[in-house]
Amino acid sequence: MDERKAVLSYVANNLKGKMTLIAHVGAPSTRDSIELAKHAASLGYDALSAIPPIYFKLPDSAVSKFIVHTYTGCEILRTSEHT
Repeated sequence: MDERKAVLSYVANNLKGKMTLIAHVGAPSTRDSIELAKHAASLGYDALSAIPPIYFKLPDSAVSKFIVHTYTGCEILRTSEHT
């Protein structure tokens, strides 16, 4: 997680305001995805991208919960002009 957060920070510090920043926050666990999403939001990313954990076949309800839990606590969605 520390390495992924460092990459998100590096990109934001060097490219914010020069282009649209989209953070990929998919991770093996929902908890990690949420943590990455909050970190990206704190850095001013414009959008998020994530795929649910792919190691096991998940029912649609689990995929929906992953999406809801990953994105709902994040400022990016609440301030986006696209929502």
